[in-house]
Amino acid sequence: MDKPLPYHDELRSLLEDLAELEPRVGPDELRALWFDSLYWLGQSYVRPDHLSHWSACFNERELKAMAEFHIMFDELHDQLPGWGTDWRSSPQWRQVAAAAKLALNDFTAVA
Repeated sequence: MDKPLPYHDELRSLLEDLAELEPRVGPDELRALWFDSLYWLGQSYVRPDHLSHWSACFNERELKAMAEFHIMFDELHDQLPGWGTDWRSSPQWRQVAAAAKLALNDFTAVA
C-alpha cells in the first residue's frame, strides 16, 4: 500500500485508542468518534461519493475487520458506562478493547 489515504490514519488511531481504552480521550468521546465521526460504512447521511472516497482508504481486510468490530461495539453501545465511573474496568469496555485489538491485527502497517 502506498501512502494511506486520510481516513486510514484516523481510523487506525481511533482503534488504537479503543484498544488501550485511552483515558485522555474518555468513554464518551471514544463512542462519538466511532459512531458519529469516523466510521461511515452503512450510515445513510453520508453522500455516496463521500462513502466511495472513505471506502477507498481501506483494503478489503480492513473493511471487514472494521465491520466486525462495529457489530460488536454497536451491540454493547448502550451498556457502556461513561465518565463518573471506573469505565476502563468494566467488562463491556474490556470487550470493546479486545475487539479493537483484533481489528488492528487486520490493519495494514503504516510505514
